[in-house]
Amino acid sequence: QTGRGAGTGAALTLATSEFPGLAANAAHAVNVEVRTAGKVTATLIGDATLAYEDFTPGLSATTSCAGRCGGVASSGCGCDASCVVAGDCCADAGLCCSVSFDSPSEGASGVAGGCLLPPALALTTPTVTSWAERDDGIVSFDVAAPGSTVYVLVTANKPVEVSSAVVGGVAVAAKDIAIEYDIGATALERSARAAGRVAYAAGDSATFAKHATDLLAARARLPKAAVPYAPGTQKSRVYPDVPATFTSLLRIDGQRLVPQPDGALPFEVQLTEKSYSPFFTDGKAVTSIAGSGPEWRNAPVLVTITGTKVSGAGASGVVTVGSVVEVDATSNVDVVVTYFSVAAVPLTCRGVQYGGDAHGTCAVDPRLEWPDPANLAEYQTAWKGTRVFDARERAFLESGAVRACVGVVDVAGNKASTCVDLPGLTLDVSPPTCLAAPALISASPTSATFAVRMSETGTVKWTARACQ
Repeated sequence: QTGRGAGTGAALTLATSEFPGLAANAAHAVNVEVRTAGKVTATLIGDATLAYEDFTPGLSATTSCAGRCGGVASSGCGCDASCVVAGDCCADAGLCCSVSFDSPSEGASGVAGGCLLPPALALTTPTVTSWAERDDGIVSFDVAAPGSTVYVLVTANKPVEVSSAVVGGVAVAAKDIAIEYDIGATALERSARAAGRVAYAAGDSATFAKHATDLLAARARLPKAAVPYAPGTQKSRVYPDVPATFTSLLRIDGQRLVPQPDGALPFEVQLTEKSYSPFFTDGKAVTSIAGSGPEWRNAPVLVTITGTKVSGAGASGVVTVGSVVEVDATSNVDVVVTYFSVAAVPLTCRGVQYGGDAHGTCAVDPRLEWPDPANLAEYQTAWKGTRVFDARERAFLESGAVRACVGVVDVAGNKASTCVDLPGLTLDVSPPTCLAAPALISASPTSATFAVRMSETGTVKWTARACQ
């Protein structure tokens, strides 16, 4: 009965719990008695039947909270919010009952309009993607290492909430779950929900009201509600707003995963549908999702350095001024060279942009561009540096071993650096000397010609000691 004035249309809300005699999952005719402003009465017969569906299939009258909120069903399962703390809720407790945020001590009550139907949109198996980010910001979907951060992204077709997760046998901290949202809001939502349930079970209305207010404030800071339930499928009433948390991004620091065996990182994620009645239910549980993430690499990067004298005066193992030395740096995995020096002089390595055989060659040339570590095509096992020794270096070089240093990083972010004295090579930067006394070849009143044999190619300067 409306009794509130005439109009061209009227909306009627039916509480399914008010019709306990209706057969579930059957069609029922809808007849509406109307009266016009002129007091003409008529019966309108609906052009379609009403399909009354069992809101929780499989529940009997003894195991349902329909029409009996605030206590227990005849089977003994709970129909009050405290059942969440006790863990004995009926399967449809959160669908049929609600709690007043202002006066929770009055207990749970039936929801106006009857029990909610189960979500019209079934949750499909969420998809999971994973990757690792190195400490220098480079992202890799394939490998992870102690110096990287591992991410796991869960994406669903409706709002979900990850309750816990384990990556590589290590539990992900609560603060590192759903990090794409306001972290303060998600933390407040979790704490307010847990504390509010305890306060309700203890009958502490004031404390419960405070936590209920906090929970609503937290949810208001999450993405605006956009529940993807098809219009017209709620046979009793509109579903409550649920924050649009269709994804949950998890992260864990690679250092927390140590020690970790080599191989794909296993993960397991426990999640539920986002709760529409957070003080009454945790949301429908979803089977845990397990899989494998990036490949974990513990193997250290090993670099072998060898050198060869390719030109220059003197014996093959003696490096003198004017000599050219080639240094080969070879690693056990693909790497990018980040530092290269030979005899205290830094070299610059060419990246893949130089193309062909030029990629991976290093020289004393500051105009060259270093390889880009973010480009996987830059990584290779062999790098070669070329070094020419100049006469001007005598001022700071000392004769002795030829020392080479190389620093590298692999795709996983593992770094290594090595310095060695190049085997088989000795640096000789001693000043040039005469190998024999100058021999007079010819003389004239105005000039003299001498033959001089020096230890290396160069220019001889003469100083006259006397004139006769």
